[in-house]
Amino acid sequence: MEEEMDQEEKRPEETEEMAPEEMGADEVATDEHEEPKGTSGWVIAGLGGLAVLLGVAIVAVLAGALSKDEPAPIEPSGGADDFIVIVQPGQGAVLPVHESISIHGQAGGLFENSLVVQALDAEGNVLAHEPTTTDASEPGGVGSWSVDLVIPAQPGTKGLIFASSTSPEDGQIIASASVEVTYGEANQAVSEIKIDQPKDGAVLDTSVPVTVAGAGRGLFDNNVVVQVLAKTGDVIVQESTTMQTEEVGGVGTWSIDIRIPEGLGMKGTIRAFSTSPQDGSVDAESTVSIQYGEETPPDTSAGIQDLLWSVSSLGGNELVPGSVITMAFTSGEVNGSAGCNNYFGGHALSGNMISFGDFGTTLKACPEPPGLMDQENQYLTELQNAEAYSIDFKGLQMFGSAPPPTLFYNSVVMGTVGFIQPAEIPSGSTLTVQLQDTSLADAPAKVLGETMITDFSVIPILFSISYDPTAIDTRFTYSISARIMDEAGDLILINTSAYSVITRGNPSVVEVIVEPV
Repeated sequence: MEEEMDQEEKRPEETEEMAPEEMGADEVATDEHEEPKGTSGWVIAGLGGLAVLLGVAIVAVLAGALSKDEPAPIEPSGGADDFIVIVQPGQGAVLPVHESISIHGQAGGLFENSLVVQALDAEGNVLAHEPTTTDASEPGGVGSWSVDLVIPAQPGTKGLIFASSTSPEDGQIIASASVEVTYGEANQAVSEIKIDQPKDGAVLDTSVPVTVAGAGRGLFDNNVVVQVLAKTGDVIVQESTTMQTEEVGGVGTWSIDIRIPEGLGMKGTIRAFSTSPQDGSVDAESTVSIQYGEETPPDTSAGIQDLLWSVSSLGGNELVPGSVITMAFTSGEVNGSAGCNNYFGGHALSGNMISFGDFGTTLKACPEPPGLMDQENQYLTELQNAEAYSIDFKGLQMFGSAPPPTLFYNSVVMGTVGFIQPAEIPSGSTLTVQLQDTSLADAPAKVLGETMITDFSVIPILFSISYDPTAIDTRFTYSISARIMDEAGDLILINTSAYSVITRGNPSVVEVIVEPV
């Protein structure tokens, strides 16, 4: 035990500094520009600041248990005294600022195996801190510890990583360790941007241009991009301006007047940012949450009458293999395929309540596949008894007089893919049909659903795509994309015409034609 304690750095009983000739060879700097490797006057000053913060004056650093590269192994011992060792970062390390860094080490003999790790500046101010515990197998045992800190500091700031544990009896520090560090490179450029107008939470008058203004520094070419975002994050308006400064990259202010479409009446975000000239990534940004006008916008979500529905489950059971049951609403009527026969009838809606009149059907008989006619009769009965419905991201559910739901539907687009003239499809080819949101002309299409088909034995090729019905906005536009690629991944056929679906009076059943590339 005494040998282990001899390895610890103990606080001198007096604060007198030793003359260089009285110090050990490894305690004296060998370079006139190099700081001493032992406990410097800076450390004492830092710990003095810590004393003001923590109300303590004793800091014990296990210098003997730590080499420049890695710690000396610590042998677990039931009688080990209290100690803490910082393994990473090393003495004099330069740490990145404003991003997560890992700090870890070893400790033993601590109350409840707990300690606190702090990042301090040269004045002893706490920049970041995080409590943690060791992974010792028993209370007071020897184990490893680790924390992640994000340190907000001006690049080049000198500081101290300080780990400590306190007594449960009087709150005094019983073990500690520290390393001198620098937070960021002194010449590291810092880019900042801030929105001063409008204020967070403001309600904007969109009948007139809206002034967006702020300040910044260190921005490449003094450029500022301002975006008006919907609550979904979609860009409504984007404009650019230049910050007014005495020099490029200096401190200055910026302002721009933006015309925002009227009648949005929804919450959104104003975002200002500047990008890096190296890789185009965002160097600095600022956002404020706002309300676009007082008006409550109309409900533009798709409702039960706007979409084509395909049954996915009937009475808790899957459908007869190969059968398809659909439901659509047109001109005040409901109609679709019951699996064998087509059906049609009236309906009434009130909120999420629904009722159906008597159904008429065609009169086909479908002996194959087995069970198809029984399934059709069950479906029409369940639909006739429906009294309420709900729509979520999974689809449509129909309820009878009491839960649970008896009918489950997917929202779908369906149709066929054919050719203007016969085309030879190489073996191993794949047809991919996608439902895309093509509302933003200057942005890539957003895929809402797709299906992939490798069977080309029947032409035209049938397809059906399920999608999230809550993702549909009746103001937006959607279309079908179809392409056939060979086994090597080369495109051989694609649709050259647009096939709009779902909204703006467009159907949910389409015939798509693909042509050779």
